[in-house]
Amino acid sequence: PPQAEFGAPPPAPPSRAPPAPPGQVVPTNLNEVQVRASLETLLAEPYLAVQRRLELANLLVGFEQANHYTLFNRHGQIVGYMAEENTSMSGTVLRQVARTHRPFTATIFDPAGNILMTVERPFYFVSTSLYVRDAYKKDIGEVHMNWHLWRRRYALFRV
Repeated sequence: PPQAEFGAPPPAPPSRAPPAPPGQVVPTNLNEVQVRASLETLLAEPYLAVQRRLELANLLVGFEQANHYTLFNRHGQIVGYMAEENTSMSGTVLRQVARTHRPFTATIFDPAGNILMTVERPFYFVSTSLYVRDAYKKDIGEVHMNWHLWRRRYALFRV
């Protein structure tokens, strides 16, 4: 895998397929066995550093945009990418209003740009849930936040 410095801006994930229409993600080029093997490799890393790519509008005026991340292992090698999907203008407005309570869908890619899994969180007021699915939309697991007055409590479920 390509290497990058932690301070350097992350390179864009390589694209093998033509660009998808806005709000849609191009299907993975891997079969189910390859997706599972790639996921196991990624999740077997004892250390993952996540670097967010900051957008100029977010820095200057606080305008929230779809976030993009680069995943590094302990040696500084790029082991994947993560990108939030931005589906519509109303989604952009909701992002500005709801901030951290907003719904989102994020897609995790391998270094070659193949989809490995998606993470989806619906809108919430107090307690939230997070749903994890592989590239073929099969459930992998769920995380549910249980409300508590002074701390965060999570319940993890594996499918």
